[in-house]
Amino acid sequence: MRINSISTPMVNRQQNKYSSPNFKGQQFPSGYYEDDEIELAKRFINQTGDEWRKMYKDEKGDKYGDLYMESHGLNWLLAPLGKLCNLDSENYIDNKEGAEFMRILLDACTLGLWELANSPISATEAYIRKARQNGKIDAKTARVATLICDMKRAKEEEFQETQLNKLKKIMNKQERELEQYKNLDKLQKGFINCIEDERQGIDTVIPNAIMIEGSNKEQGEQFVDFARKQSGVYFATVNEDKTAKMQKDFYDALKNAKEKFDETGNRTLIEVKGMDKLVSKDTEFKVTEWMKAVLTRCAEKYKATVIFQTPDSSNFVAEINEPHRVGVNLKTN
Repeated sequence: MRINSISTPMVNRQQNKYSSPNFKGQQFPSGYYEDDEIELAKRFINQTGDEWRKMYKDEKGDKYGDLYMESHGLNWLLAPLGKLCNLDSENYIDNKEGAEFMRILLDACTLGLWELANSPISATEAYIRKARQNGKIDAKTARVATLICDMKRAKEEEFQETQLNKLKKIMNKQERELEQYKNLDKLQKGFINCIEDERQGIDTVIPNAIMIEGSNKEQGEQFVDFARKQSGVYFATVNEDKTAKMQKDFYDALKNAKEKFDETGNRTLIEVKGMDKLVSKDTEFKVTEWMKAVLTRCAEKYKATVIFQTPDSSNFVAEINEPHRVGVNLKTN
């Protein structure tokens, strides 16, 4: 196999001692590199083995290695590597390091240019340092080789970060789905199963209220719809309005629920929209006191369960959230 030193031309950075030096370039983890070094490293990285594979269809046998060297210009790294792994060479090393070098060499000659860098970056960097110390490659070649390692590491980190972000999105989606399942399970056990038990004559406790807390209104509506359909109870809605009007409509819904139960034995689920107006700390005291009394006995006295959404219950009158009033708590995400 014919192996030459690096033949790719580089910009001559020697300058007249009276001229100003060129400081254009970029900082990398291993040091500062000038534009011509960066462009050369990019050229090596961006090559692939596709063109070489096409050539190999016409040029078989021993010419494979020569064509690879001619077309990809990796002599600067493969030449000393080949000498170290050559059984006839006085530099031959029979140890794990030599075996690793041989693997890298074979990968490079059979897979294409940048597959060379599929070897661990740390192993490549260690080789570059050793080759430089032993005079196998010159300082310029060692710098570009080290820069390529920097670029490869950056690409790997970028890829890993992309994959990590994808994984996080998948995990977040799964967590949201799991939370929704837990909410539906709470609704099933805390309300729907209780309704069914009552119909079968089994002693049970029907919750006075179901609170859905969070900013996801669409998901909240899904919970309301699930409770309504799965329980098979009557359904009524109190729309958001002025406090006095809402209080009156709510009371009328409670009376209707009692009448329907007396006639059919079936309970009612009452959705109260804008519940905050009736139970917040800013609400008139007599209204909140009335609501506390209603939510203590609506399941028993009126045969109704209240269901409502709120973005945040922290501004509610504290007693409203007590378990004997709000028996089922759901969270949207």
